[in-house]
Amino acid sequence: MEINMRSIFSSIKLYFLRSIFSLFNHNSFFCGTLAWLCSKSIKEITSDGKFTNFKSGLNKGMISALFLSHEKFRDDPFILSATKKVRVLIIKNYWQSRLVNIFYTKGPVNSAALQAMVPYGPLVRPQERFHAFLRIFLTSLYKIVHVDCVISSDVRNEYDFDWGVVSKEIGRAYIAFHRENLVASLKSYNTARYRMNKHKRFRGNHIIVHNNIEKKMFNESGYVDESQISALGCLRMDNFIKRIKNGNLPKTKKKRFLFFSFDIPSVGIDVYHKVLLAVIQLTTQYPEIDFIIKPKPDFYHKGEKNTMDKIFKEAEVCLDKIQNLQILPYVDAQSLILESDVICAINSTVMLEAGIAGKPIIVPFFKECQKSDDRLNNIKLKEYFHLFEVAIDDAELKSKILKHLRSPIKISEEVMEGRKKVFEDFVSSMDADATERYVSLLRSMTDVKVY
Repeated sequence: MEINMRSIFSSIKLYFLRSIFSLFNHNSFFCGTLAWLCSKSIKEITSDGKFTNFKSGLNKGMISALFLSHEKFRDDPFILSATKKVRVLIIKNYWQSRLVNIFYTKGPVNSAALQAMVPYGPLVRPQERFHAFLRIFLTSLYKIVHVDCVISSDVRNEYDFDWGVVSKEIGRAYIAFHRENLVASLKSYNTARYRMNKHKRFRGNHIIVHNNIEKKMFNESGYVDESQISALGCLRMDNFIKRIKNGNLPKTKKKRFLFFSFDIPSVGIDVYHKVLLAVIQLTTQYPEIDFIIKPKPDFYHKGEKNTMDKIFKEAEVCLDKIQNLQILPYVDAQSLILESDVICAINSTVMLEAGIAGKPIIVPFFKECQKSDDRLNNIKLKEYFHLFEVAIDDAELKSKILKHLRSPIKISEEVMEGRKKVFEDFVSSMDADATERYVSLLRSMTDVKVY
């Protein structure tokens, strides 16, 4: 009952907002007042990673970048702010999502529909009205809050698209730091290319991806021109690479095993079930070893936690009684990698991150995956599995985990060189210069002069 009342109240509120906007959409005083209110929600990230109210005025030589839908980024805003060359601004997602919901009244919208607009389609008129409003609103906002460019975490984010396009129209660069970059299987490459082809054409200034394979996919999809996309690596890898090169690897009192859980549909629920139970069995048999399960926060919230709970319940496992097991969806993955002795992962860049750290990595490439062509085509990086340990079933997985925990081995120089090469192909340069390259491109996009 309470949920229904909340929903009714929200609908009534949205109805009144739409009515007000339909009356005052082109009124400069109305748009200016909204811009002033919006500016109050904008925060600035300081070079030491703190949030503060934005400061009016120009910072000479600094690029002023407004990050849209900032919660979808990882550490990028903080890394750029730490350079003291980029003034990082963030805005509460409320403003973006609310405006989209006000102007697009025909139900949920998606990025493909917004970008591949067809003549006389149902979204044409709402988008025209929305853009007319944004031209006045953003012009007022950017007078209050100096902005050189707006940055999105994904070209497919429907809340960023219109804001970015109109920002470009009024002279602020619209740049996308495209986050999803591991197109490391034939199926993922073709799926990504087909998806981007449906979006038709990029209407921003520039896209930054991590690697040349992702860049090639975008070019082949027809979504972007060669001049509009750059492969610059991954910002959050620079400090990680420097820590490894400096030998700054933490030591733990107990041996530690780390399992990075994977996207269940791509690998298979049966494989997930077996890996999870294998880990649980080892925790009870070897209490002197610490075991950590690291799910992705998004996957964990969208259903993996429920799947885990169901598997544990069926196996009559009580997590509260297992003292040497932790499930840590929110802890930094790179810190966990450096603190662990043996790592299990598949279908993720964490394999490559752990690889350049010289860690023993076991890939649960079970027979179930290898027997199904559909699943086999979903397995990423399988051409490089010779650089890691492969387990074909749960028994072999447990055996190899214990082997590497008991008798740590030094990864050969040949294997390490192979791992570094694959890391550079799919993630970032071992020169740890991604941050410098990002800042250089932002400067070229915004014409901000160095002082």
